[in-house]
Parts: sequence; C-alpha cells; structure tokens
Amino acid sequence: MQVQAQRLQEQGLLRRALALWADMARCDDHEVARQARQKQQEIVALLQRKKDQQAASRYNCRAHVAADRELIIAYLRNGMKPREIEALTQRSSAFIYHCKKLLPEE
Repeated sequence: MQVQAQRLQEQGLLRRALALWADMARCDDHEVARQARQKQQEIVALLQRKKDQQAASRYNCRAHVAADRELIIAYLRNGMKPREIEALTQRSSAFIYHCKKLLPEE
C-alpha cells in the first residue's frame, strides 16, 4: 500500500495518494501510521501551494480596467466588431459597448 501511494504521488495524483496515506494512518503499526501522517502533511502542503499559485496566476479584470479600455478602444478604431473583441479580451459585452460610447463620433 505504501508503494502504491508513493507511485501515485510521483505521478502527480496527489488526492488519491492522500486518501491512501489517510487509510494507512489508521493502521495499528505506529511507525507506518507516523510516516503516513507525515506524508499527508507534505501532500496537503503541496496541494495548498498549487492552489495558491493558480489563484495568483488568474487574470484579475478589476486590476486592468484602464488598460483593457484603451485596448478595446484601439480594437474598435481598427474596425473590429464587439463580438470579436469579447472573444479576444474576455471582457463582457456591456464593458465593450461602454467603451464604444467613449469613442468620439467620426
């Protein structure tokens, strides 16, 4: 069971490995249970680190409003349609149409 859990951990299947280590932590052998609890803590730390990295790498729309507005206005000046801009920028159609209103009439 330890070999299987280690193999799962090496393959990156951390949640499955965590479940196996949790099963082993309940066994009667104190040495195996101690090692299993230690491995559980390591995996939980890895999962938390992964979660934090994913949260940090997400695009935060609120932080880039001004830059996105300028980019959308440039796209509109180049003749792109709002639906095309929406697909490119991942901004809402309402935001794009608001930017369109900011364009001076030509």
